[in-house]
Amino acid sequence: MIINKECETPMYLQLKDYIIDEIGNGQLPPGSKVPSETEISEQFNISRVTVRKAYGELGDEGYLVRKRGKGTFVRDVRVYMDLSCSKSFTLTCKSLGLEPSTVVLNTGFVEADKRVASALSIEPGTKVAYAERVRYADNVAVRIEYNYYFPAYVSIIEEDLSKSISRILEEKFGIHGTRESHYRITIDYTDQRESNILNTKNMTPILAVTGTMFNIKNEPIYYTDMRHLPDRCMLIV
Repeated sequence: MIINKECETPMYLQLKDYIIDEIGNGQLPPGSKVPSETEISEQFNISRVTVRKAYGELGDEGYLVRKRGKGTFVRDVRVYMDLSCSKSFTLTCKSLGLEPSTVVLNTGFVEADKRVASALSIEPGTKVAYAERVRYADNVAVRIEYNYYFPAYVSIIEEDLSKSISRILEEKFGIHGTRESHYRITIDYTDQRESNILNTKNMTPILAVTGTMFNIKNEPIYYTDMRHLPDRCMLIV
């Protein structure tokens, strides 16, 4: 890779794109040490100020982490999600020493398409509650969730959905214990909006996990479509 000094794109952004590509293609795996500012400066014949700016933004965006006295490393925020059990994202993160958080991007009502209707055993066109959330580990976006709620639970969007869905279901609807259907895992690609949310390039491969949550009476509660970045989340089945 050569930094094009005549290009309209600033040199630090060219370097950022290069580092992100190296992380994405596995040349710089999670936890690995990246070249020092001096090494990068000499390799590409650019100033250390340029390298420092690129590394600084990559750190702010969750790609790199500086360790005092050791150097700069690719941040390892891989979340190991076991789909064979009902362990929540929050508990999974905490067990790995990561700080979980959730941001609710959108809520409202939509008409169920054939996919959602089939999963919830309702007629297509039925109005269902919808919520879109982003799950973070140590402030790094790991996955986007699209949840569609059975008509009996549409008032759930009145609640603070950045909190535990299981707890809301228990406190608001008296649901004690849930179970999930067999998950379906497919390969998909981010669109531009998802790429912006996950801070990655457009058309980045993702692991799409879909399934339906049921109560203990085997009645559907909600259908979920979870979209994971594979370099940030490892699925165990």
